[in-house]
Amino acid sequence: MKKVHLLIAVTALGMTGIASCKQQAPKGQETADSISIASNNNTVETPIPFTSDSVATKLSGEGYECKVEVDYPTSKGLLADSVRQALLHVLNHTSPTGGLSPEQPQTAFKGKAGNGKAVADFFAKAYADQLKKSYDEILKLNEDREAPAPYSFDISLKKSCETGKYVTYNVFSYSYLGGAHGSSMQYALNIAKSTGKAVGTVIDNSMTKAMQKLLRHGVAEYFKAQGETIADKDLDGHLFIDNGIIPLPAYNPELTPEGLRFVYQQYEIGPYAIGMVTFTVPYDKVKPFMTGEALELL
Repeated sequence: MKKVHLLIAVTALGMTGIASCKQQAPKGQETADSISIASNNNTVETPIPFTSDSVATKLSGEGYECKVEVDYPTSKGLLADSVRQALLHVLNHTSPTGGLSPEQPQTAFKGKAGNGKAVADFFAKAYADQLKKSYDEILKLNEDREAPAPYSFDISLKKSCETGKYVTYNVFSYSYLGGAHGSSMQYALNIAKSTGKAVGTVIDNSMTKAMQKLLRHGVAEYFKAQGETIADKDLDGHLFIDNGIIPLPAYNPELTPEGLRFVYQQYEIGPYAIGMVTFTVPYDKVKPFMTGEALELL
């Protein structure tokens, strides 16, 4: 099965900062970014406060329900502005009925970018309207039949890690538009603070074949965690792959303190039943395959 390449255009953010990775701070709590200032031949770390609140809006009505949840920056400055623009870009380019559209925005946010609750409210309403429209169209076509189950869409953008060199956000969405089951997407935004740009490529694409041992081991470990032990010789029979080669994920792996976290989308390398194959490869094993751009962030 040929791999589908999906491009994510993300507004990046830049700053130097935090010494260690941590989970999102509780509402209203500050995390300390910092810049170095030379004074009398001494270097002084000056903290730059960075605050964010977890905001959420949930809407429901006849035939639809929708929820938008975002770890949204509340502080001022370049870092917060950049994160806000990155998150708005994702939300603008997401549709509850069509997934992620990298080329064309599906919605255009209108309002104050500094107001996180207003952002959550706006997109929850926009997504709910799209769901309602699609549901009503199906309801009209099926007017002589039983009404379908309500359509739903949830999306969350959560800050997963921040170090002195990078910040990552984890994006997860789930949509149900009728049928036997819904569909999910999950991917990470890796942003380099030193350059203020999103990491373009984390793994050298030319190294796919050389990485087979690591990828196959990771997939096998994923199955094992699900309660199914599969020998390497039998692995291909559980996957949708060509010539026994497991491709790299469509989206960049996520930078984490433990290593690179690989996430395969539904149907990307196997049937729906296996779920979203996810595993982490330690840096001491994966570094030889990483790009220089990504290695600079470690």
